[in-house]
Amino acid sequence: KSEEFSMEASRFKRSSQREKEAILSGCSTGGLASILHCDNFKALVPMVAKVKCFADAWYFINAKDISGAPHIEDFYYDVVKTHSEPTRQ
Repeated sequence: KSEEFSMEASRFKRSSQREKEAILSGCSTGGLASILHCDNFKALVPMVAKVKCFADAWYFINAKDISGAPHIEDFYYDVVKTHSEPTRQ
């Protein structure tokens, strides 16, 4: 799978060299993936391009897992913390 992704990423990078704007979005678990992989996506387009990533829709139940731990709550706390930190230039 990673070789397949690398080939697709390489093909995308070559075909997007003149783009000035790029959007990555997703629904459901794809919405989460679009947020988590935004930095990787930005690396595929030219430095001058504006990149926006967003989750169009997603829904995950905020309940304790089978062990009684708040797994989803902890996970989303980490997602928000990661994307709230200022980017380093």
